[in-house]
Amino acid sequence: MPTEPSGQKPSAASGRASPAADSTMLPVQVRLACPHCGSKLFGVAEATPRHVGCPRCKGAVEIPSLGALAAARAQQAAATPATAAPAPEPRSELIPVVCRLCKTRMYAQPAQVGQRLRCPDCYTETLVERPKERRRVERAPVDAYTLAGDGPRPPEQLLAMPCPLCHTRLHFPVSAAGSTATCPDCGRSFTVPQPRVLQRRAQPDLVAGEYGVGEAPSRAPATQPILREHRPAAAVDEASEPRWTFFSGVFTFPFRGAAALRWFYLSAGLLVVGQLVGLIAGLWLKAAEGNSIGGVAMAFPAIALLWVSLLTFSFGASCFLSIVQETAAGADDVESWADLDWRLWVLPLVYVAFAGLCGAALGYGAGRLIGGYIEVAVAAGIALLGPLVLVSTLETGSPLNPVSLPVWASLLRRWWAWLLYYLLSGVVVALAVAVYGGLMGVVGLQLAGLLGAPVAAAAWFIVARLLGRLVWRASWENLPDEPDEDA
Repeated sequence: MPTEPSGQKPSAASGRASPAADSTMLPVQVRLACPHCGSKLFGVAEATPRHVGCPRCKGAVEIPSLGALAAARAQQAAATPATAAPAPEPRSELIPVVCRLCKTRMYAQPAQVGQRLRCPDCYTETLVERPKERRRVERAPVDAYTLAGDGPRPPEQLLAMPCPLCHTRLHFPVSAAGSTATCPDCGRSFTVPQPRVLQRRAQPDLVAGEYGVGEAPSRAPATQPILREHRPAAAVDEASEPRWTFFSGVFTFPFRGAAALRWFYLSAGLLVVGQLVGLIAGLWLKAAEGNSIGGVAMAFPAIALLWVSLLTFSFGASCFLSIVQETAAGADDVESWADLDWRLWVLPLVYVAFAGLCGAALGYGAGRLIGGYIEVAVAAGIALLGPLVLVSTLETGSPLNPVSLPVWASLLRRWWAWLLYYLLSGVVVALAVAVYGGLMGVVGLQLAGLLGAPVAAAAWFIVARLLGRLVWRASWENLPDEPDEDA
């Protein structure tokens, strides 16, 4: 064993702790009281005692060492007699009680039977009842059980049916069919019906490896471009060619077949729009004269005018595109009308509105260049460029793409067809404006709107028919030659 070097005292005899003790004893925070003023202080006890100054009276306060604190705690623990904790009362002797209001689970002493126990949550008193005695089930000895046979037991067949009153799903054995049963929920008595016998479908006699194949489903034809030079030659029938392209079946088109019903709908919408515009104009004049009631009342018909105009113009655009596309395909009567669903009218309105805006922008620019007549220039731009842009957007399949080489090239190759369209459409629009102006001068503004709405709707349908015949004629002679079937 190693011996202690001579001339060195043991660490226990000295007044300081050994390095081993310093490394194992960590500083501890202690609570002290100043012996001079009684202030409560906190200090950190270390391996050696030290003194600190009281922040209140500036007196010296001694912080004992860790060893002194450990010795004081051991002495205090030896002086205090150890008392055994009371044994908890067995849980099995407590009586469970459920609050009759908030359903809180409580426990009562057997001596509280017959008394009322107050709930700690809702303060409702609940009577403590004597617990019921539990029956002890006597189990049969092991030798009393016998094993079933080894053969499979058939499953018990059940009859499922709903209660005729509360529709609770019930199950009965098949042997109970015809007897009277009672629903356990509503107490309704009913007769258990007989089980239904399911008949299996006759399976076709198929040999392994062979399968029955039905007829192929019919598919709708794909959407075709509006110009015929981009469609197969078989899509056009020469027998369906009208005698007079811009006259046969054009001016009577709004009043025959399914077109007459759409013409009536559009006329009714334009009539309502005209009446609302007249009402708002009258209220505007009253508001301009200083009548505040007219200005407030003008907001209600303005909202109605917004919605009615949107529905009317979108419906009119949908009818316009249907007439143009069907007529350009060579059809004499339009069959593929848009459904009476306003959500399907939004895209046609975008087509027509974009074409009109392009024409209006060109006319406005031309009017600014010539230094006047901007309104006339805008109307001329819409009438001249609008149809060309509309046919181009339909050809490209995009409402925002007005550049179509076949359509723009038809201006040079079929210039006479475009010229005849512009002349006839201009005459139709001029006649509609003249009729409306004459009616307004004879019968007044209100009756002129009533009679002018059908005229405007008819002019709209005739212009669409003329544009469809223009495209039909412009693309008729541009079809490729049909291949020889004998080749």
